[in-house]
Amino acid sequence: MSFPNFTERNFTVECHECSRNDLIFPSVLTGDFQEVAEDGVTDYGMDTPSLKENGFCWIILRMSVEMDRFPAWKEDFKIRTWGCGTRGVFWRRDYAVFDKEEREIGRACSEWIVANDENHSPVRPNQVDEVFKDRTEGKILDPQWNRLALEYNAPKLRFPNDIDYLGSPVITKFADYSELDHNDHVNNTRYIAWAYDALFKLGVDLTSVKKFDINYHAEVLSGEKVDIYHSNEDGFNMIYGYKEDGTKVFIFKCR
Repeated sequence: MSFPNFTERNFTVECHECSRNDLIFPSVLTGDFQEVAEDGVTDYGMDTPSLKENGFCWIILRMSVEMDRFPAWKEDFKIRTWGCGTRGVFWRRDYAVFDKEEREIGRACSEWIVANDENHSPVRPNQVDEVFKDRTEGKILDPQWNRLALEYNAPKLRFPNDIDYLGSPVITKFADYSELDHNDHVNNTRYIAWAYDALFKLGVDLTSVKKFDINYHAEVLSGEKVDIYHSNEDGFNMIYGYKEDGTKVFIFKCR
């Protein structure tokens, strides 16, 4: 059996996927990343349904995105993704975005774990290998550390020590019907949409936001409320999401 060293999918930006400036919403683009990533792990027999059958699940921890520009309405573009390899319990997956002329217009890296589907505790890659080695001939996402989309790992961001330092929330979001995915929780891409909503409320020029980092800390379930806060740290806009009980949900950072 041979294994591809990357996976690609073509897209066209639809009207309902565009912001007021006719560019694809960043949350939609990262959703497209997610779809191509699923294609990639399917090549190895490690797609989401197969993991679930064996009591595992994929959980994204961090992502960094750098776009030269975002694709526009009706534009054709392509996303390429590949697994870089594992370090400890962490799996790195990178992405590159190309226009129809095959020019690279963006790139991203992400960090994931395979977790126990019930308690979400990390599962070591060698334990995953024991389950899936027959499908992959022992090749669990062959390491490709020599070809990184970004020459750094998505950084670990930190919440402030005291939430009172942040003042009042910029906006509040609820996990209503249209925010929930097929797992009955808020999809990670919606956190990016919420961060952009907060920046918009603050009057930030969103056309200038082409690079961002995001860390995911907790899932948000149906009916839960998330308060979105902002601070400016050394010229960076920091967006923080907290549940009512103080649970830390996500951190988003951009300039």
